[in-house]
Amino acid sequence: MSADKLGRTHLIIGLAAIAAFVISGWFLRLHHPPLPELDPVLRIFLRSRHLYLMFSGAVNVCLGLYFTTASVGWRWWTQRLGSGLLLLSPFLLGVAFWYEPNHFKWELTLSPLGLYATFGGTFLHFLSQIGKPLSN
Repeated sequence: MSADKLGRTHLIIGLAAIAAFVISGWFLRLHHPPLPELDPVLRIFLRSRHLYLMFSGAVNVCLGLYFTTASVGWRWWTQRLGSGLLLLSPFLLGVAFWYEPNHFKWELTLSPLGLYATFGGTFLHFLSQIGKPLSN
């Protein structure tokens, strides 16, 4: 995938995640019973998944706006793996928002995976740029 297409993909997925953040906010506002009446743990649980969507979307939007491809070799592969993780994270976090509250358990799987994917993808993009001169 070319740099232009990958940057555009990050931008589209990021904007879709931010749209999902807005939709999940409407859902929380219209939730019955109202959120203030819910158990505090469940309320924080719902709000945190809501904010994770915004976080993941914002990272993808920023990367989509400024994406430049690394040269061939290990930098290229590291960057592509990082992009794959960053593009996967909004999907994991979106599913976590809808799935995890209905299966309220302390041992969760999707939201930590989405957060680790966001961190890992960001870190891999950082690694792919180590040693390169900073551009103006």
